[in-house]
Amino acid sequence: MSVSYEENAAVNGLQSLVNDKELLNAAGVESLSTILHDICVQDVRYWCRENIDIEIPIPANAGTLVGGSCRGEVFPITPDFACAVKVICAEEQLQPDCKGIDISLGLQITLIPPDPCSCPVMVINHYANFKCTQFRPFPTGSPIYGNALREALRIIDGSCVVVQDLCCEILNGQCSRVRVTGELIDKLWKHENLWVLAARPYDGVTVSQEFPEPHMIGECITCPNNTST
Repeated sequence: MSVSYEENAAVNGLQSLVNDKELLNAAGVESLSTILHDICVQDVRYWCRENIDIEIPIPANAGTLVGGSCRGEVFPITPDFACAVKVICAEEQLQPDCKGIDISLGLQITLIPPDPCSCPVMVINHYANFKCTQFRPFPTGSPIYGNALREALRIIDGSCVVVQDLCCEILNGQCSRVRVTGELIDKLWKHENLWVLAARPYDGVTVSQEFPEPHMIGECITCPNNTST
């Protein structure tokens, strides 16, 4: 069986690393077979970053009556309420023309009054949609989009979404709203067979398990009249 130039270069590169005695000693390994592994993994090829910055109307009020009013008016929720936000679902799908990825994200916002005895805690489930139509090769490279992205998607097997730095605040004013900010990163991956340098610290049996529902973040099932674009 012949070996390509690229395969020879890869082997030589790995060999030069594992022959570095100082590196081996620092890692506490004794031989090439200890740190060289052949694995099948999801290899990220392209990534996209989108900012999350949405304003969501608060559909109810704090429950405290306006003084002097006989109409039953109540004060709106104010910024002295504590606000928390978490992801409750996420899903992705290819656009019909294969020039982008449509992303649906479910958020749960919890509003906690300063005095829970006078006003109840409020929970808002909100669903927002995002699009990634421009991706960068990983780890570096110029952005691709349009037909170039459609061509790149020919080899892509799936994707994953990272949501980070989520925070929320209550905006004061005539109409009470919650502002949610953060960052969304979409990663396109391909099933790949890779050689990696890694030390195996334990010799026992390793069992991996993904936590099932309801802990699992799964597909979005939106409520009627509760969607956002």
